[in-house]
Amino acid sequence: MSKAELIKPVSKVTPILKENEELISILFTSVETARKNLKK
Repeated sequence: MSKAELIKPVSKVTPILKENEELISILFTSVETARKNLKK
């Protein structure tokens, strides 16, 4: 079995992963803020 390259070229994956990490960070911060606001 060989690996399927879903995204060609593979170099395009790095910016996508970076953007994904940024979006997760924003989501996490939003959840934290919402929790803090619920405690007030």
